Amino acid sequence: MLLTTGGYAANPEMVAGINPILAKCVTLGVYWPANTGMGIKAAMWAGAMKDPNAAAFVFDRGAVPPGTKGGYTQESIEAGEPAFPSTGAQFNPGTQPFLKMNLHGERFFNESGNYDWAPYAAASQPNGVYVEVWDAGFAEDVKRFHGLGCSFTTNVMINQVGKSVDEYLKDWLDNGSLIKADTLDELADKLGYEGEYKENFLATIERYNELYDAQEDPDFGKEPYLLSQMRNAPFYGVTLGGALLDTSDGLRINTDMQVLNTDADVIPGLYAAGDCSGSVFAGGYYNLTHGMAVGRSMTFARHAVRRIAGDLD
Repeated sequence: MLLTTGGYAANPEMVAGINPILAKCVTLGVYWPANTGMGIKAAMWAGAMKDPNAAAFVFDRGAVPPGTKGGYTQESIEAGEPAFPSTGAQFNPGTQPFLKMNLHGERFFNESGNYDWAPYAAASQPNGVYVEVWDAGFAEDVKRFHGLGCSFTTNVMINQVGKSVDEYLKDWLDNGSLIKADTLDELADKLGYEGEYKENFLATIERYNELYDAQEDPDFGKEPYLLSQMRNAPFYGVTLGGALLDTSDGLRINTDMQVLNTDADVIPGLYAAGDCSGSVFAGGYYNLTHGMAVGRSMTFARHAVRRIAGDLD
């Protein structure tokens, strides 16, 4: 038997129990509804061993209106069907290394990291979300950043296809997730910053402009070419959380995709591939190796089928 039932992203109980930090910082669910962990649980009932550490394919692209909290909404929990605030499309510019700060107006991590750095860092910040900001230099900045993989889509649409910023981001401007303003003061107000937190927000932007001018980031160590400025209107801001695609901690397997039991011995006749299997992405999603997720799913599943069919010794 070959298990290819996916991970457990669509199973709130498993997510909360196995990866509680994830449940706090996700705002967008883009997982397949059938990924309820059924294959993982069935194999474990048969004595299989699961990866000990939690891991997930979570992207920094869960755009939501200002004031939205990360994690399952209270209304959905009370209704007995836990769900994240948004089920729309991923906000691709969320992956761009623009200035990001928490709801207290403070920068809290290096924005040039992997996709999941921002959401996981935000899990320990107010409401599990954060704000990303940029100015009229968006197109030039994105071109200089030269993101790779699926994050490169923004660069393609703006600098190759030739869409204007507002045309490209129309859906998010229309639904209120993306805020546009003529001044930084107005931007802070529209994003919900008040009092001390608004002062922090404006001070953080001033500090970031200084880092851009100096082409050095002693605060968090971001590469100089990934720095940008916030000086030229219009200004934009968006509240973000994680966008959960699936989980990647699954059943322990050997090089032939055979599932191992808790003694690390092969369970005869049981194989696993894709996100139902673990071992490869057990420590996290290596998104800088583009195509690795789909590549391993296809390649490993084919290998398992050939093994089952007797094509391999």
